[in-house]
Amino acid sequence: MGIVHERVLDVMCASLASRTRWDEPPEVYLFGLSMGRPHLHRMDVPDEVWGLTRPPLVLEQVAAEAEHRTGMLAAVAPPDLHAAGFCCETWSMRDETVPGTPEHARLDAAARAHRLHRHPDRIESRTMWVVDRAGITYMATWPRGESAPHRYTDFPGAGRDRARGAVPETLDRLVQALLGVSLPPRPGGAFRQARRRAR
Repeated sequence: MGIVHERVLDVMCASLASRTRWDEPPEVYLFGLSMGRPHLHRMDVPDEVWGLTRPPLVLEQVAAEAEHRTGMLAAVAPPDLHAAGFCCETWSMRDETVPGTPEHARLDAAARAHRLHRHPDRIESRTMWVVDRAGITYMATWPRGESAPHRYTDFPGAGRDRARGAVPETLDRLVQALLGVSLPPRPGGAFRQARRRAR
């Protein structure tokens, strides 16, 4: 992993650390990259919009609007635009189960059905995802009560698992709409360190 990748994760973790209260609204970000240093631009999504439905569905609407208005949005995007990001509070479970076991299948089904908030061992976390113009996916998650965030980077390429799910796949759409690039598909795989769902 290169220094720019580490700097992206550093900016993500600093942003998570700046969120001092819980139950804050989600945020969508554009990441600029100037002289090898990333910086955030918060997109203006009204707070009340986030209360209309689950945050990933609102993010999908933002991406759909970007796809519909590609030329206009690209004209106002920062000239050094490099990536798009999304931050929200999530429920997660430590992924200590073995793939293929009944317990792993139960947790996976609960996550897909958005039932992790009912699990007695759930963990509340702040989570940020970022996808850059090369299709690299970054994730930083800070479980409540822990002293530091967990950092992950997923590089596209043959033989590698790709992070997948509604958020990274929607960020792919947003990056493609804003930057006019084609990103590699996400055929399978997932972040295996923690299972999480946006609340």
